[in-house]
Amino acid sequence: MDKLDKKIALDFAEDALGDLSWEVRRGAVLVLGRIGGREAVALLSRSLNDESLFVTGTAVRTLAGMGDPSVPERMRTLAGKGPYAGRVNALAVLGILKDPDSVDVLMGLLQDRRALVRANAVQALAPIRDPRTFEPLVRLLAGGNQRYFGGRHYGHAGGGRVVGELANRDETPRQKYIVRTADGATVDPVNGIDITGTSSAASVR
Repeated sequence: MDKLDKKIALDFAEDALGDLSWEVRRGAVLVLGRIGGREAVALLSRSLNDESLFVTGTAVRTLAGMGDPSVPERMRTLAGKGPYAGRVNALAVLGILKDPDSVDVLMGLLQDRRALVRANAVQALAPIRDPRTFEPLVRLLAGGNQRYFGGRHYGHAGGGRVVGELANRDETPRQKYIVRTADGATVDPVNGIDITGTSSAASVR
């Protein structure tokens, strides 16, 4: 595609992103994915805030599959600020990309005031499998997961899944990471389950 054809296609897709029909907007997302390049990534990023889940879901998958080097950096920026839906969907893209350069940004978002942002940051960290995330996530569980994940069950499931992935290594003693939460429960973060009242819980000091 030459420069003129690409500009025409980009202009057409940009207009289509504002169409009243979600099907037209979704089609524009797919077109942008085929065009590629930084301009297409910028337009696709706007679709992460679309009111239709069909459009945002397609945008997430398209951005994650483009292979454009500008995608991770833009997603890190969007995850940190901007409209709420766009932040959550940008985190979904980062989770698919498994981008190790995003770890510091994701770790910072564990302190975000929005529960769903915190939870999605946890889920984005899981597939990256960076050992730097292990201890901080265990400390979050031990320190009271409601504050970070917006709910005890959701917090255990989300945080536990990440810790579980990282703990599947010989050098990580599982028993060491059974912890007590601030609400008095005993949690096995490797499996993300509440083990209060079990023999394993009794071994925790």
